[in-house]
Amino acid sequence: DKQVLSERKKEWKGLLKCFSLLDKEERGQIDLERWEQFLKVLRPGAGKAEVKFYFELMDRDRSGELDMFDFLDMREILQLRMHPYHERMLARRGWKRQGNKILAWRYTGSV
Repeated sequence: DKQVLSERKKEWKGLLKCFSLLDKEERGQIDLERWEQFLKVLRPGAGKAEVKFYFELMDRDRSGELDMFDFLDMREILQLRMHPYHERMLARRGWKRQGNKILAWRYTGSV
């Protein structure tokens, strides 16, 4: 549908603008510290474990930084749409599911 595509393009433009504001050094990457500052604006009560959880979920290549393609996934990830691939990826990274809800994921490594 053209309307859905139009809305999606607007979302991507907004996310790309946000990414460029966060990428102050213009390296094309956002590190965990910058991500934490940003996420705490979106979710003021976010603790270290939640910050790390979302960062690792978005960091698909495990580079330790988010590029703009990782960042474009933020909408779906923060809405907590979980694909089975992401569940397997998180399990490999030390996350364990508790119960049936994604919000119940608990990080088992060090933060």
